[in-house]
Amino acid sequence: MKNNRALIIIIILSFAMFSPLVPQIARRTFSSSEAPRTWTVDDDGPADFHTIQEAINAASDGDTIFVRNGVYCEDVVVNKTLFLVGESTASTILNGTTIEPTMIIEANDVNITGFTFEGWSFENIAIDGANGVVIAGNKIIFNAQGIDVENSSNVAIENNTINGNGLDNIGIMLSYSSDCKIVNNTVTNAIYDGIRLWFSNDNLLHGNLIEDNDCGIFLHESSRNTVSENTVSGSGGPGIYLESGSLNQRIFHNSFVDNTNQAVVFGGSTNYWDDGYPSSGNYWSDYNGTDADGDGIGDSPYVIDAGNSDNYPLMQPWASPDIAMTNASLSKTVVGQGFSLSVNANVANLGNKIEGFNLTAFVNMTALQMQYLTLKSGNSTVATFEWNTSSFAYGNYSLAAAAEALEGEILTENNNFTGGWIFVTIAGDLNGDQFVNAKDAVILGSAFNSTVGNPAWDANADINGNGRINGKDAVILRAHFDQSWS
Repeated sequence: MKNNRALIIIIILSFAMFSPLVPQIARRTFSSSEAPRTWTVDDDGPADFHTIQEAINAASDGDTIFVRNGVYCEDVVVNKTLFLVGESTASTILNGTTIEPTMIIEANDVNITGFTFEGWSFENIAIDGANGVVIAGNKIIFNAQGIDVENSSNVAIENNTINGNGLDNIGIMLSYSSDCKIVNNTVTNAIYDGIRLWFSNDNLLHGNLIEDNDCGIFLHESSRNTVSENTVSGSGGPGIYLESGSLNQRIFHNSFVDNTNQAVVFGGSTNYWDDGYPSSGNYWSDYNGTDADGDGIGDSPYVIDAGNSDNYPLMQPWASPDIAMTNASLSKTVVGQGFSLSVNANVANLGNKIEGFNLTAFVNMTALQMQYLTLKSGNSTVATFEWNTSSFAYGNYSLAAAAEALEGEILTENNNFTGGWIFVTIAGDLNGDQFVNAKDAVILGSAFNSTVGNPAWDANADINGNGRINGKDAVILRAHFDQSWS
């Protein structure tokens, strides 16, 4: 082997003596003319006002009322388009003083965030005939109804903690309301229903944790609502109850866990309990079917009644889709212009069901190629792309790979991976110093006759990328010997 390596180096150098030299290669606004202002409220310190209602009375549409920490024992009527912001949810407390609603919202586009609502009011927050209201990031300790929405539309109830503390109570109530969003709330300990829809259509219930209520979700004469990605558990009665004319609901990707009755449909209505295959249906903790093909979806339907079945029940509790790029690498670090190399992208399915998605490899910001992959839950694979460098100028390139975000995927930061550099240079410049000379001949000679896995293997010396370092690579190096660029 030593004699072979010495011989190839001598051959390359002898040919190089007769090689011709080549030339170097260069390388929400408001229409009022008065700007909205911020008012401050403090119950026991210097501020614009000491009560929230005083600030509301003085404010104009578009203003912000910032309420400092304290206990505010008052009932409030919001009759203007305002932003009411509590200093901190735990310490900015609105305690109703009567059985009337603690806060009544009568104006459009009101935004309430950062408060704790408590006391013995029949309703903590009542929204009546108002559109575009946002109730987000609050804590509500309710006795009768935590949030009551009537005759309204486009109301968003998001990221609130709503906990029952009384009798005859409901966490969130929609009555005669449409196009509302109830998203990412925690609703617990309702004597009746965690969430109730009453004659309310075309609403979204998504991503809520609804547990330890008498009934998790109750729908009466309500149609075309979407119920997705909620966890409903520990209900003393049904996890979800559809009553009297509640039909054409889309109910999928929920987890129904240990409810006394997982689902009840009264009145013979028909609804959609899955999102088709491979998107899937819901998880039912009492489902006893099998999953022969390991795709995370049961082989037989979960039957609710004669007209309602989940055709694609999940074998595990629903988890948001999560495709993660874990690595991206190249078969070599130096490549001769005009030759190809392999780009490897490692990807994993961290969700709980089979997913199909597009994966793209990039050098700098140039997309090389897209592949469509299918991965079962918990599985990973390495996608290989071929990069032909013929149209790429000399220089450094960074490698990246990106998986297209899935529908409903929340954690998308891990869909991309950037890592690894490749240097495109003259064929035969094995060490990347921009010059083909004896140093490169020595590298090639040291790895001569090796293949992948051999201790002597050097991927950069495999100039033509055929998986073997031999005389073909030596001929390429010889052809470019003594060439350089800068």
